[in-house]
Formats: sequence, structure tokens, C-alpha cells
Amino acid sequence: GDLRLQCDFLKLWSYDWMHTAFQDGFMSNAMWLVSSNINRIKHGSNKAEAVVQHFKACQFPLSRSPTGRQLYRLFEPRMVEKQNKRHAVVCNASQQFTMYLMLKDWALLEAIDTPRLHPHVAVYIAACDIIDIIRLVKHRRLSTIDAKPRLLESIGKWFTLHKVQYGTRFVKPKFFWMWLIALRIADSEWLFDMFCIERQHKRVRPQTELVKNTTMFEASVLLRVLDAQICAMKQSNIFGHGYCLVGRKVQIAGGWMARKCICGGAELACDDAVIRGEL
Repeated sequence: GDLRLQCDFLKLWSYDWMHTAFQDGFMSNAMWLVSSNINRIKHGSNKAEAVVQHFKACQFPLSRSPTGRQLYRLFEPRMVEKQNKRHAVVCNASQQFTMYLMLKDWALLEAIDTPRLHPHVAVYIAACDIIDIIRLVKHRRLSTIDAKPRLLESIGKWFTLHKVQYGTRFVKPKFFWMWLIALRIADSEWLFDMFCIERQHKRVRPQTELVKNTTMFEASVLLRVLDAQICAMKQSNIFGHGYCLVGRKVQIAGGWMARKCICGGAELACDDAVIRGEL
């Protein structure tokens, strides 16, 4: 209680918008709702054959990998069963980020001659509007300051339509995290997504996979990560690594203490005045 009085955790925590929206978030749920309801209402089936055919007809001439051309596999019967259990599209965030506009195009085509689908498609379009705004910021076509009021308005509109159409049955905590992302998006000029989070994962993963005895799993992994970072800092090849300790002249009990380090090619000494700045 005392710690919370001294520190506002909501201002310290960083929310990854991409995983918040697409990993069991509001957008994963929105894609499942629109696809499952169109299949049920128009085609009278839980299968997603119409989605599969639409995705197969899409062309990806600039794609260097088969990922885009195989998105239809995410709606095969085995995957649809998983989606119905999770109430969300089941795949990684980058695939969903690629797919959400394709699904919007399919939903609009399916709803042309079926008025009963219009409310479901309207909710999905409102959800797509939120991601469209974030995409503009991500591509530097809209500033974070200008995006903040538009995001707040779009989230409010989508959530209102969602509750009118589906109630609160599918509401998850991640839905509310989007409000925090919108409120804090103007704190930085840049919009950061999963890159920083994934870099942390990649730093820990090589050490994690080597630990077979999970009795002290967390401590073992952290010790291996710390050891790997110390070894990296001791490297003398500054051109290959850009980070190392130098000036090992101060002796202490049990070893030595470095008086200088090279960080990203810049040499810093213990007597230097370092001013924190922003990029």
C-alpha cells in the first residue's frame, strides 16, 4: 500500500499495443465474431469454407515468403475448432495484423445481400478503424498527439457497438488496456510495438532452453542471462560488439574493477558526467 502511494505504476508500465490488440485481445475477438457469425447466419455452418476460398483468391506478388499465401490455413477445420474454444482467432500477432483488412474485405462482400449481417460487420469495421489509426502512426503518417483524440473516440465507438450487439460476454481485461494505450500514446513521438518486447524474449530464450532442471528455473535463467551479458561486456572487439569493459587497473578484494566501458562505440569513464537524453 505504501509503495503504491509513492509510485504510480500505471505511468511506469508499458503496454505493447500489438499484443494487446491481437493476442487474445479485442481485435482477435472481433475477427472471430465476424467470421463465425457470417458462417453461421449466411452459410449455416461452423466451417469457414467461404473465408478459405476468399483468402486463396488473394495474391501476394511482393511477398518473399509463403506466409501471406497460406493465411487461409488459419481457418481450416482444426483451427476453427480452436477459435471457437478461445472466442478469438488463434495465430501470432503479425499474422493477424496482416489479415484483419483481408477479413474486412471479405465481410463487406458477404454482407451485401444479407442485411442480418450488417450489425456484425458494423462492429468489426469500428474495430478496424482503431487499428487503421495505429497503422497511420506506425508509418509516420499521423503524429501521436493527433492520434490520441481519434483513438479515444474510435475505441469508445467500437466498445459501445460491441456491447449493444454482444453484451459483456466476450469482454476481457485486454479490452481496457487499449484505453491506457490511447491515453498514453502522446507521451512519445514514436509508436513502439512488439519490437522491444521481442528483443527481451530473444535475450532470455537461449539461456532458458538450456535449463532442464526447472526446480530453480527462474533463478537459473536469470543467472545464465547475467553471465552471458557479463561475457559480452568483456569482449575486446569493439567493432564487432560495440560494448566492452576497459581500464582494468583498479584492484579490489577478489578481483578487479573496470574504470571505463565502451557502449555502442562511445568510451565512458567513471569520472565522466553523463547526461540522459532522448533520441
